[in-house]
Amino acid sequence: MSFAQTLAHARSGSLCCVLLLGMILRAAAQTPPHIVIQPHDEYACAGSDVIFSVHVTGDPPMEFYWFKNGTPILDGVVSTPTNSFLTVTNVQLSDDGTNFYVFVNNPYGGANSSNAFLYVSDPPQISQQPSNQVVPLGGTITFSINAHPAPLNYSWWFQGRQLTNDARTFGADTPNLAILNAQLTDAGYYRAVVTNSCLTLNSTLAKCDVGNPPQITNQPTSKVAPFLAFVQFS
Repeated sequence: MSFAQTLAHARSGSLCCVLLLGMILRAAAQTPPHIVIQPHDEYACAGSDVIFSVHVTGDPPMEFYWFKNGTPILDGVVSTPTNSFLTVTNVQLSDDGTNFYVFVNNPYGGANSSNAFLYVSDPPQISQQPSNQVVPLGGTITFSINAHPAPLNYSWWFQGRQLTNDARTFGADTPNLAILNAQLTDAGYYRAVVTNSCLTLNSTLAKCDVGNPPQITNQPTSKVAPFLAFVQFS
């Protein structure tokens, strides 16, 4: 092979390497969307606003398309090169259970997010607060609360500590609390916490006094005394 042929072959090989490298670099730059942070479920009170969001990586330009129960949404969408936000305003009870997802695409591919659900409820209201109790030593402590609308979750607290059901404590996660065999250490302030998917509500504090009532062991007796005389009863 002549020098000219060798040089031409070398140049041809170098050109192939350059072209191959260019193809690899272009392929590496052609990154489809990848969803890093998925939209997550939202819990809201009726009449409030909620925001769904997504964060993606990939080559620009990115386009974001939000869907509600499979129907495209145009209002309330704000997007940046790698993020998109959907604001749903004035949610109603009829929106409870609605699902949302977003489709993201660029010139090199597309990706659907997972479904995110919207849970809407009315805020809880307490119609009957727990009342103060006076319980004898060894007696039963009972507190009750009425709240609506259902379904609601309940928890009872004593002196800042959440109660749990055990051998003496019943109904710590219901509207009605009972503590058997009351002890002096059970005296103090109790409250109920009522929650649903939109709000946590505390009851008023209810005081419990524990102890035996006073008992008269020695009754006063009748006395007969002269007029204006000093008389002592005990």
